[in-house]
Amino acid sequence: MLVVWSRGEPEVKLPHVGERYTVELQLPAHPVFGQRALQFQTKVVRVFRQVNGRVMAGFESTRSRFKFIRPASWPESSESAMIN
Repeated sequence: MLVVWSRGEPEVKLPHVGERYTVELQLPAHPVFGQRALQFQTKVVRVFRQVNGRVMAGFESTRSRFKFIRPASWPESSESAMIN
């Protein structure tokens, strides 16, 4: 899979070939099965910077599984954080 890792921000730590990550791809909610995600165990196989500065990372995956996502409530913002 090919992922946009950075849009060119200099403070973003870039991945290195050989590093391993767990990647989750959220799927659309299903009326019977509910909200799920596909979870991949991946390894970085390529990292490159495009002309516009965007950094792309290529991953290979050998294992994947479905993961159930439980709905969570959104935290309520405090009144002090509200803008009038």
